[in-house]
Amino acid sequence: MSTTQDHQAAEQLLRRPARPGELVVGDKVRPQWIDGGTRFRYAVSNGLGSRFTLVDPAAGTREPAFDHALLATAPAAASGQDVDPEALPFTGVEVTGDAVEFVAFGAYWRHRPGDRVCERAEFPAAGNPLEVPSPDGELAVSLRGHDLWARSLSEGREWELTTDGEPDHGYGRGPQSTGNSTLLRKMGLPHLPPAVLWSPDSTKVLAHRTDERDVRRTHLVEAAPADGSAPLLHTRRYAYAGDENLPRAELVVLDVATGTVVRARAEPLLMPNVSPILTQWAWWAPDASAVHFLDRPRDLRTLTLYRLDPVTGEVSAVLDESGDRRVDPNQWLYETPIVRVLADEVLWYSQRDGWGHLYRYDLRTGALLGRVTAGAWGGAGTTSSPSPTTRSISSTRRRRSTARRCPSYGTGPVGCWSSWSAPTSASSRPPAGRRRNGSG
Repeated sequence: MSTTQDHQAAEQLLRRPARPGELVVGDKVRPQWIDGGTRFRYAVSNGLGSRFTLVDPAAGTREPAFDHALLATAPAAASGQDVDPEALPFTGVEVTGDAVEFVAFGAYWRHRPGDRVCERAEFPAAGNPLEVPSPDGELAVSLRGHDLWARSLSEGREWELTTDGEPDHGYGRGPQSTGNSTLLRKMGLPHLPPAVLWSPDSTKVLAHRTDERDVRRTHLVEAAPADGSAPLLHTRRYAYAGDENLPRAELVVLDVATGTVVRARAEPLLMPNVSPILTQWAWWAPDASAVHFLDRPRDLRTLTLYRLDPVTGEVSAVLDESGDRRVDPNQWLYETPIVRVLADEVLWYSQRDGWGHLYRYDLRTGALLGRVTAGAWGGAGTTSSPSPTTRSISSTRRRRSTARRCPSYGTGPVGCWSSWSAPTSASSRPPAGRRRNGSG
């Protein structure tokens, strides 16, 4: 092979981890619930493009989310390229009012199903990449030095949310070891946006104070700076395998209006690689009455679900699970945990029987109520209805299942349950993990 052919072969190998959909399709479904949690839609890739589907779990129906042929016509005519309606050249859509908006071939498009029109539109105004806007679009949070600041997007007024940030002990940052400072500098960005999570009512912000004061320093040499100057020395906090001291995250809740800072009354979380907020190991309850978060010790063999009171800072354990090996909330590293806190129950992912399945726990007592899925297959993901009165979930599966199924979603079937069911026999009941009482 020539040198050019060698490089081309290497590029193909590099594409596979970055774009696995070219070889494996339909392996993941990310549903979005609509209509108050009664229906959901999702996109699935076929390796060349995407198609979008609307599902009604109660009726057991599955149909195209919109007119794929119409959405393919306008971009195809404008670009001069053929567009397959079953492989649309975009991976996601934005639903605004009665319109569906998407980006394709470098242009922004708007489709209105009611009048069967698909036309070019103006790109939405770009926001500040260093800010995290509130759900209501009124406020935004950003980093300034080692502290967090809030800004009114309509008035431009700014104010401090924290004031005691220090070097190696500041707010809203992940570990320096994964901060990508060199890459960001080449992109012209001073840092990443802060690791914060707004409450659903836009009144509070969940953040953490990162403590790396005792983490070892590592020195890196930039041998050839872009400006042609002499080599530069960069120093970072970077823990090595086996080090006693690792980065830690102290959870805090910030009231944007009053400036109140509520600190979690618990030990800071271990944070060796990524912020627990960015990995969605911490999240708000839908009514903003609580924050729930997951934590593990250094050996990774116990996974615990906690509840944080955003008013008092009180932390209580809801339930935990321990095993002889690491206990994970998902079979994929850095994927969203398959843990759902409902009105009075917890939907919990576990591989305790050798397969990844879903179990029910009482939210207030931590007692095991039963299992939801079973069989010689692994649950790859789940989504639960956001409606407090509709108790339905969908769970992506592989291989065969003993559960009743809704129509096949994508290229792999999805188990669908309209109500929870307890085990019918002792042999089907999962081994009870350790229970921890919590206030719910």
